[in-house]
Amino acid sequence: MTHQRTWGEVDLAPDDPVDLTLGSLRLRMKRRGSEIWLLTERDDRARDTDGEWQRWAVPEDVIVRMRPALPERLLVVSHELPFHLPGHGEADVYVRIPLFVQVVVSGARMGELVVLDEPSFVLSDTWWGTVAEGELAYWLETKARAEISPDLFVPHIAMCPIHLENGSDHPLPVDRFAVRALHLSLFEHDGRVWTDDVRVRYMASTEGSEIRFGGEAPEEEPSGRRLADPRVAIRRGLQARTFDRLRSLSVLGG
Repeated sequence: MTHQRTWGEVDLAPDDPVDLTLGSLRLRMKRRGSEIWLLTERDDRARDTDGEWQRWAVPEDVIVRMRPALPERLLVVSHELPFHLPGHGEADVYVRIPLFVQVVVSGARMGELVVLDEPSFVLSDTWWGTVAEGELAYWLETKARAEISPDLFVPHIAMCPIHLENGSDHPLPVDRFAVRALHLSLFEHDGRVWTDDVRVRYMASTEGSEIRFGGEAPEEEPSGRRLADPRVAIRRGLQARTFDRLRSLSVLGG
């Protein structure tokens, strides 16, 4: 049984399974002839003979890699200590985001193929918006915080630095807010996974806040190597509802 380092190329030798646990996800991989077999479970009772294996028939010379990915939906998070941001005030917060685990195979004859895309933790559904208008989102159990410490870093969770600006003349309550993680990249240094930085400027407009994504390793870890590109890349910023000024309808969670 081979125990794989978290992210990168997988040495998948014939009949030598790779076993990896990230969050609540246990992943097993093995190669049999020209096939790659994958098994995922959500507890500690994975067995060689039980469970449903996914089988992929691929060329024998393909490269297999483990790659992290951010959730494909908007994320809703609350701050551990809600606060008010004065008019034209600024603050930095950090959000821990559970990663998805991707298994990617690539080769000269087939290009790149994602054969597995599973969350390290199963996220709860919630709704972000009003009864008349909104979108399906994920609710994060982790809380946003003003400070971070080394014990908060684990391989299956990314740290997202967010800079908040209140561009209005009035105080802004910061309790629940939205993070559009599908537009973020991932970086790693010394086992710590980061996203690029996010800058959010609240303007008290119906179009929502101005949001910009750094696109590079954050200043907290400028030497981080790129692990993954965004699920949905955007060249410029966007305007979207970020703060919960009017309490969002939350019918499924949060």
